[in-house]
Amino acid sequence: MPAPRIRITVKPRGYAAASKRASKRTKAMLKIGREVLKRQGREFVKVMREEAPQDTGTFAKGFRYRTRQLKSGEFGMTIFAAGPHAFLMPMIVYGTKAHEIPTGGAAAQKAKGYPLKFFWQKGPNGPGIYRFWRVWHPGTKPNNFVRRTITRQRGPMRRELRGYFWSSVIKVA
Repeated sequence: MPAPRIRITVKPRGYAAASKRASKRTKAMLKIGREVLKRQGREFVKVMREEAPQDTGTFAKGFRYRTRQLKSGEFGMTIFAAGPHAFLMPMIVYGTKAHEIPTGGAAAQKAKGYPLKFFWQKGPNGPGIYRFWRVWHPGTKPNNFVRRTITRQRGPMRRELRGYFWSSVIKVA
């Protein structure tokens, strides 16, 4: 399952009329639009980091945004996960079913550093370090922090964008 990406598209107010009248005004509008979208991108990523799981903080630090100008005069922004723990995003957002860790033969497991080694508080011989070639993972519940971020940011984002643009569309792709 692919990691969710948030795509935001905005259309400048009066872009067509301005581009016909004066390229100087067009450049100014494009600059303002880009600055507004970058400010919103920084704010969106900040809220997304607050909503994301914070076990070590590495996952939440990996959020980024990228802005772009489309030929139609619209602006676009994509918010995505990057960094060493980005691969966890779909598992966190959508959850996982119960599964066995790891899959593969003994040679593959040794190459990856197996057997698994971890502290188990309620282990069969009491608390301690246990080693296993395989474990049964019970799965995880979905944590849709992306949806919570969109819910928190939709109103403030629309209010600011409304002053500069005709419309804005926020989609999770």
